Amino acid sequence: INAEYGGAREQDESELDSYQKKYRLAQLPGLLEFFGFVYCYLGFYTGPVVEFREYDELCDGSMFAVRAGSKSTRRAGQLPSGRLYATLQPLLVAFGSIGFGMWIESNYNRAYVTDPAQFGVRPLHERAFIMWCFSVSLRMTYYFAWKLAEGACNLSGLGYSGDDADGNAQFERCTNAHVWQVESAMNVKTVTDGWNLGTDRWLK
Repeated sequence: INAEYGGAREQDESELDSYQKKYRLAQLPGLLEFFGFVYCYLGFYTGPVVEFREYDELCDGSMFAVRAGSKSTRRAGQLPSGRLYATLQPLLVAFGSIGFGMWIESNYNRAYVTDPAQFGVRPLHERAFIMWCFSVSLRMTYYFAWKLAEGACNLSGLGYSGDDADGNAQFERCTNAHVWQVESAMNVKTVTDGWNLGTDRWLK
């Protein structure tokens, strides 16, 4: 698709949005680059988490170029600092999520909620609470995979998304879910803004 938007095939630039212009490819990648992107271990659990252009910029180091006006003291092409913290944080969330999900499922699993003899005889408010717990346990498996991939991407530097106003490296490129935002949401819009962000960015 990115090659369709770029110079590999004719495409009127006026028909492209800013996202398509940013990630379009001027030419088709070689087989080595293509399969390296497809089978990159950073996206093993969740599939490719970035566009090909971002993967290519990681490989040649241009992703870490210090932007004009940035207060960062990092040398051009040097991996950004702060990757260890940016790795441990999502990993803790990942293992905490899967542990919490397994604990819930040990009490309220699929067999239990589909058993009329056990689940069906409970009062309505208890059944509603149990179904809510069951839905939470299902989401925990997604958080585990997404946060595990996010941690791996941050450690490699692929999650680097630029520097803040003080020159500190930010790691938000491969974030695919904001767990607290989703779980504490008061409306559907808040949920969709914090869930499956990679697909959401691509669809927009």
